[in-house]
Amino acid sequence: MKQIVIGANPIRQPDKRGMRDALRLILFTAALALPFLGYVAFASVYQLAVEYQVSALVAKRQQLEKERDRLAVQKASLLSLPVVEEVAREKLNMVPEDSSEQRADQPPPAAKQAKAQAADAAPNAPAKAKTAPSKKPGKAKASRP
Repeated sequence: MKQIVIGANPIRQPDKRGMRDALRLILFTAALALPFLGYVAFASVYQLAVEYQVSALVAKRQQLEKERDRLAVQKASLLSLPVVEEVAREKLNMVPEDSSEQRADQPPPAAKQAKAQAADAAPNAPAKAKTAPSKKPGKAKASRP
Protein backbone atom coordinates (compact mmCIF):
# COMPACT_ATOMS: atom_id res chain seq x y z
CA MET A 1 0.00 0.00 0.00
CA LYS A 2 1.21 3.39 -0.87
CA GLN A 3 1.73 5.94 1.85
CA ILE A 4 0.13 9.36 1.33
CA VAL A 5 2.08 12.36 2.56
CA ILE A 6 0.57 15.85 2.82
CA GLY A 7 3.16 18.35 3.68
CA ALA A 8 5.64 16.75 6.03
CA ASN A 9 3.04 14.60 7.83
CA PRO A 10 2.05 11.21 6.53
CA ILE A 11 -1.70 10.38 6.59
CA ARG A 12 -2.61 7.18 8.33
CA GLN A 13 -4.75 4.73 6.48
CA PRO A 14 -6.37 1.57 7.83
CA ASP A 15 -4.34 -1.61 7.53
CA LYS A 16 -6.66 -4.11 5.88
CA ARG A 17 -4.36 -7.08 6.40
CA GLY A 18 -4.06 -6.40 10.16
CA MET A 19 -7.85 -6.15 10.48
CA ARG A 20 -8.22 -9.47 8.73
CA ASP A 21 -5.72 -11.10 11.11
CA ALA A 22 -7.48 -9.63 14.14
CA LEU A 23 -10.83 -10.92 12.90
CA ARG A 24 -9.34 -14.40 12.38
CA LEU A 25 -7.92 -14.37 15.90
CA ILE A 26 -11.31 -13.40 17.36
CA LEU A 27 -13.13 -16.13 15.41
CA PHE A 28 -10.54 -18.75 16.35
CA THR A 29 -10.81 -17.82 20.03
CA ALA A 30 -14.62 -17.94 19.85
CA ALA A 31 -14.46 -21.35 18.13
CA LEU A 32 -12.38 -22.69 21.01
CA ALA A 33 -14.27 -20.94 23.80
CA LEU A 34 -17.87 -21.74 22.77
CA PRO A 35 -17.63 -25.54 23.23
CA PHE A 36 -15.90 -25.03 26.58
CA LEU A 37 -18.58 -22.59 27.71
CA GLY A 38 -21.27 -25.00 26.51
CA TYR A 39 -19.66 -27.82 28.50
CA VAL A 40 -19.46 -25.67 31.62
CA ALA A 41 -23.12 -24.65 31.25
CA PHE A 42 -24.22 -28.27 30.70
CA ALA A 43 -22.15 -29.47 33.67
CA SER A 44 -23.64 -26.86 35.96
CA VAL A 45 -27.18 -27.74 34.87
CA TYR A 46 -26.43 -31.45 35.35
CA GLN A 47 -24.91 -30.77 38.78
CA LEU A 48 -27.98 -28.78 39.77
CA ALA A 49 -30.23 -31.67 38.71
CA VAL A 50 -28.15 -34.13 40.74
CA GLU A 51 -28.33 -31.84 43.77
CA TYR A 52 -32.13 -31.79 43.50
CA GLN A 53 -32.17 -35.59 43.36
CA VAL A 54 -29.89 -35.85 46.38
CA SER A 55 -32.03 -33.44 48.39
CA ALA A 56 -35.14 -35.41 47.44
CA LEU A 57 -33.46 -38.65 48.57
CA VAL A 58 -32.38 -37.07 51.86
CA ALA A 59 -35.95 -35.93 52.50
CA LYS A 60 -37.26 -39.43 51.66
CA ARG A 61 -34.70 -40.99 54.01
CA GLN A 62 -35.76 -38.71 56.86
CA GLN A 63 -39.40 -39.60 56.20
CA LEU A 64 -38.57 -43.33 56.25
CA GLU A 65 -36.58 -42.99 59.48
CA LYS A 66 -39.57 -41.30 61.13
CA GLU A 67 -41.83 -44.08 59.82
CA ARG A 68 -39.42 -46.73 61.16
CA ASP A 69 -39.37 -45.08 64.59
CA ARG A 70 -43.17 -44.87 64.62
CA LEU A 71 -43.45 -48.55 63.67
CA ALA A 72 -40.93 -49.55 66.37
CA VAL A 73 -43.05 -47.79 68.99
CA GLN A 74 -46.20 -49.42 67.61
CA LYS A 75 -44.53 -52.86 67.68
CA ALA A 76 -43.43 -52.38 71.28
CA SER A 77 -46.92 -51.34 72.32
CA LEU A 78 -48.52 -54.30 70.55
CA LEU A 79 -46.10 -56.76 72.16
CA SER A 80 -46.82 -55.54 75.69
CA LEU A 81 -48.42 -58.13 77.95
CA PRO A 82 -51.75 -56.31 78.56
CA VAL A 83 -52.34 -55.88 74.83
CA VAL A 84 -51.46 -59.51 74.11
CA GLU A 85 -53.85 -60.70 76.83
CA GLU A 86 -56.62 -58.45 75.51
CA VAL A 87 -56.20 -59.75 71.95
CA ALA A 88 -56.15 -63.32 73.23
CA ARG A 89 -59.40 -62.82 75.17
CA GLU A 90 -61.35 -60.75 72.65
CA LYS A 91 -60.24 -61.92 69.22
CA LEU A 92 -59.09 -65.48 69.91
CA ASN A 93 -61.68 -66.29 72.61
CA MET A 94 -59.03 -67.62 74.99
CA VAL A 95 -59.58 -67.82 78.74
CA PRO A 96 -57.11 -67.06 81.52
CA GLU A 97 -55.13 -69.99 82.90
CA ASP A 98 -56.59 -71.79 85.93
CA SER A 99 -53.92 -72.19 88.62
CA SER A 100 -55.36 -75.54 89.79
CA GLU A 101 -54.85 -77.21 86.42
CA GLN A 102 -51.86 -79.47 85.85
CA ARG A 103 -49.34 -78.07 83.41
CA ALA A 104 -46.87 -80.09 81.41
CA ASP A 105 -43.99 -77.75 82.19
CA GLN A 106 -44.43 -77.98 86.00
CA PRO A 107 -43.67 -80.92 88.30
CA PRO A 108 -46.67 -82.94 89.52
CA PRO A 109 -48.28 -82.21 92.91
CA ALA A 110 -46.67 -83.69 96.04
CA ALA A 111 -49.13 -86.66 96.37
CA LYS A 112 -48.44 -87.85 92.87
CA GLN A 113 -44.73 -87.30 93.36
CA ALA A 114 -44.69 -89.60 96.40
CA LYS A 115 -46.42 -92.40 94.46
CA ALA A 116 -43.99 -91.99 91.60
CA GLN A 117 -40.99 -92.16 93.94
CA ALA A 118 -42.39 -95.30 95.63
CA ALA A 119 -42.85 -96.98 92.28
CA ASP A 120 -39.30 -96.10 91.30
CA ALA A 121 -37.85 -97.40 94.58
CA ALA A 122 -39.40 -100.92 94.22
CA PRO A 123 -36.79 -103.45 93.21
CA ASN A 124 -37.16 -104.55 89.66
CA ALA A 125 -36.56 -108.17 88.84
CA PRO A 126 -33.62 -108.40 86.48
CA ALA A 127 -34.83 -109.43 83.13
CA LYS A 128 -32.98 -112.31 81.56
CA ALA A 129 -31.89 -111.58 78.11
CA LYS A 130 -32.68 -114.25 75.64
CA THR A 131 -29.94 -114.93 73.25
CA ALA A 132 -30.82 -115.57 69.68
CA PRO A 133 -29.68 -118.90 68.34
CA SER A 134 -26.59 -118.54 66.28
CA LYS A 135 -27.00 -119.20 62.64
CA LYS A 136 -24.77 -121.76 61.16
CA PRO A 137 -23.42 -121.20 57.75
CA GLY A 138 -24.87 -123.48 55.23
CA LYS A 139 -28.44 -123.93 54.09
CA ALA A 140 -30.82 -121.06 54.60
CA LYS A 141 -34.20 -121.95 56.04
CA ALA A 142 -37.29 -120.71 54.33
CA SER A 143 -39.41 -118.55 56.54
CA ARG A 144 -43.14 -118.90 56.63
CA PRO A 145 -45.34 -115.91 56.30
